[in-house]
Amino acid sequence: SASPECSINASAAWIDVVLLIDTSSNMGSANLRKISTVISLVMSKFTIGNRANISAGEHNTRVAVITYDHTARIVANFTDINSLGDLSTVLNKIQVSNTADANLYE
Repeated sequence: SASPECSINASAAWIDVVLLIDTSSNMGSANLRKISTVISLVMSKFTIGNRANISAGEHNTRVAVITYDHTARIVANFTDINSLGDLSTVLNKIQVSNTADANLYE
């Protein structure tokens, strides 16, 4: 077991989250905005960051963002997002592509 253990309290969670977001034109701008809103609401329960002092019992949640249409792209690495504000900024910059292809094979 991990020491210290991961909390069942979201604000004290010690996890890595990778958000995989479809940006193909099939998604549509309205749905992409809805997804961004839901992600922000859910992730607001977590302490987002990269500076936890695990030995002192501090935990936080690291977040990375990957988008895909016909190609997958790393939009933000774990070290790029240090707050809910950073995550919101990244999500708000994501645009729907002009291709309907969604490559689920790579």
